[in-house]
Amino acid sequence: MTEVILRRRQGRAGEVGLFPVDDEGSDLLAKIRDGRDVGADVVQRRNPRHHRLFFAILKFVKMHSPVMADVEIEDIKDAVKLATGYVRRFVDVDTGRVAYVTRSIAWGAMDQTEFNAFFDAACNVIATRWMPEGTTPDDVRRELIEMVDGPHALGSRVA
Repeated sequence: MTEVILRRRQGRAGEVGLFPVDDEGSDLLAKIRDGRDVGADVVQRRNPRHHRLFFAILKFVKMHSPVMADVEIEDIKDAVKLATGYVRRFVDVDTGRVAYVTRSIAWGAMDQTEFNAFFDAACNVIATRWMPEGTTPDDVRRELIEMVDGPHALGSRVA
């Protein structure tokens, strides 16, 4: 099953519908043949803008961190999850070795309150681990807002 973010709005012909909010959603829906019925669980979940800011933060790390410059975005996402402690501890019963498995940040896996805490922890880790010395979490947030909302964005609220 693939998840896609949709927004309710009135279409060009006046009908009310759910429409993709990003290229990923548009690409997915374009693969479905016209007239084809599909199932959907419609749930109003987290703030989509906040979700987009998290994926912008991954691009931000790739752009600004020499350590992460050649790392794939998916691997940066896992590194952020590990660094923030957003993991599940796993003990191999045969060897006693401890491993950590990253938890899901999918829409159904966490609500907005939990996502806020994760996002704040991510900004802190990124600022202190992977950015030049002196970079603050607020610096990271401001840059993200500019990346997502443009250079004339007002304020530093992310969600």
